[in-house]
Amino acid sequence: MKKTVIPSKSLFALSIAFFLVIIVLIFGCITYNVFTVQAETIIELLKEPSVFNIYLSLMGVIVLLLEPLLFVLLVYFTVAIFLFAGRPVKFSEDTIRLGYIKKKYYYKKDITGVGVAPKLYGSLHKKRNSTSMGIYIAFGDYRKSDFSDYGISNVWEMVELKKQFPKAVNLDNKIDVVASYPDCSKIQPFDGLLWMTYTEENMRFLQNWLGSKFDEVTQQ
Repeated sequence: MKKTVIPSKSLFALSIAFFLVIIVLIFGCITYNVFTVQAETIIELLKEPSVFNIYLSLMGVIVLLLEPLLFVLLVYFTVAIFLFAGRPVKFSEDTIRLGYIKKKYYYKKDITGVGVAPKLYGSLHKKRNSTSMGIYIAFGDYRKSDFSDYGISNVWEMVELKKQFPKAVNLDNKIDVVASYPDCSKIQPFDGLLWMTYTEENMRFLQNWLGSKFDEVTQQ
């Protein structure tokens, strides 16, 4: 029994759109020397000092300093969305293969839990609740309540993405906490996590693929 799925086609499309925006920004900066032009504009304004020109210069300096930071954040979130939702999950007899080129392998025998939870934001996100659901496949000693409290994306970030970009994930969590979002560092780490958008078809496939193991792992 074989099946290949993209975890979320909508988020995958969003990540591709962001990649295109990044390419356009890089091309624009190289073509038009954006930073050089901005710096020259600030210097020209300061040659004729006035309250208005000084104000514009200060705003220009702030923008000049923030632009690289915003670009880095855009790149980070684009990569994170792509890794979260854009890499195909391929099921075969007893193996699950993740990714395009640098593939990662998981095994049916190691699955410890399967369930349905909010895709993006869980019950702790009072400002914003997820409107769509996902199916998670867990490997190792996980805490089921983390999925309903934080959402699959935040659990995935702390379990999978943190293995590759620990400092970036920690910084992202600190930004979220400052913005009054839940502290994701409280999520219990475990061995691995796969997921896909919830559909009846996907759930039926997992039930058939797992066979007698399905009831065991869905009741954890």
